[in-house]
Amino acid sequence: MQWQRKQSDIEQQSISFSLREYVDHRIAEQERFYSERFAAIKEMIQAEITAQKEAVTAAFASTQTAITKAEQAQKEYNALHNDLVRKMDDQAHELIQRVEAMNLFKVGNDRMDEQRTFLETKVDTQRIAFEKTIDKINGDISALRDVVSASSGQISGNQRAINLVIAVGGILIGIAGLISRLIK
Repeated sequence: MQWQRKQSDIEQQSISFSLREYVDHRIAEQERFYSERFAAIKEMIQAEITAQKEAVTAAFASTQTAITKAEQAQKEYNALHNDLVRKMDDQAHELIQRVEAMNLFKVGNDRMDEQRTFLETKVDTQRIAFEKTIDKINGDISALRDVVSASSGQISGNQRAINLVIAVGGILIGIAGLISRLIK
């Protein structure tokens, strides 16, 4: 039995030795596998970090460019805005206030109403005087018509007498001319 024990101890030692070697071998293999994987991951992370640094640097540069452009645009806007504000201030100094303008409009409207009333009165007076003059002229025209028609009959009679005298004179001259020819 003791011998059996020794042999079984040897077998156990050889099995345990080979198991130990196997476990050590597996641990070493796993360690190598994980070391390679860790190195690959580390390299990949380093590459990602480098890419991120470059992206951040590019983003920072573009941000700086954008900030510079925005500041320039703001300066231009401020200059234009200040110019606009200055122009509006100048314009405001040239303008009058609403209350003052309304008072001026009221004064102007009152003056126009006074002028309108004055002119309407003047026009009415002139119209009445004109109508009186027209009536007087119409009366004078009627009187002249009466005179013309009365004298037209008299002139017409005188004209006939003159025409008759001329006609008789012409006939007498014609007869005298005819007689003188016949005598010759």
